[in-house]
Amino acid sequence: MASSTDSHGSPPPDDLHFDTLAVMARPPAVSTRPIAPSIETTSTYVMDTVDEYVHKLENKGYIYSRHGGPTQDGAAYSINQLEGGYGTLVFSSGMAAVSTVLLSLLKVERVFYPGLPSHPQHEAAKRVMGNGYSGMMSFEVKGGEQAGKTFVESVRVIKLAVSLGGVESLVEHPATMTHGRYMISDLERDMGDITPGLIRFSVGIENVQDLENDLAQALDKI
Repeated sequence: MASSTDSHGSPPPDDLHFDTLAVMARPPAVSTRPIAPSIETTSTYVMDTVDEYVHKLENKGYIYSRHGGPTQDGAAYSINQLEGGYGTLVFSSGMAAVSTVLLSLLKVERVFYPGLPSHPQHEAAKRVMGNGYSGMMSFEVKGGEQAGKTFVESVRVIKLAVSLGGVESLVEHPATMTHGRYMISDLERDMGDITPGLIRFSVGIENVQDLENDLAQALDKI
């Protein structure tokens, strides 16, 4: 079990009272050594490649706050010290123009967005959601897994990160990331129609033309 450290990076004495230990029970200091542990409000972490996502999974890196982050780890670390335990778990919860353009691109096989009249649940979505169909969509690129990975690693304005998004536009490759072999079985992936070329796209508030240009240049890399 890791131990807390004092302001000099040394473990605190063993004979401290609980209220003193509560003040000193801090996670390992970062390079800036703040007097109070920093709180990260982000829900997701940007990656440059799909392989980086897998590497973080294997080495307990940060990918999405639901699976852990410095704030949760810091809280778990401190609770562990105060309770004298061997481990602590802390949990946190966490377009139409773009979709039409995607449909027109030759390297896109299918687009899944309820705002499109071609979507099988479009009428139901219109009744339930009115004129707003959310910023979440998915689409399938031709070329399978490698094409999907190449696409998400080639975006420049859009970020490669696993989240349902915020103001930033995000993409991810479900077959090797959120729904990859570390998460679900091949059978479950097939039952969910998670194909090798499927891309999940959360549209942010950037300029539509910038997003369209970014999608086009990334698809050109396939």
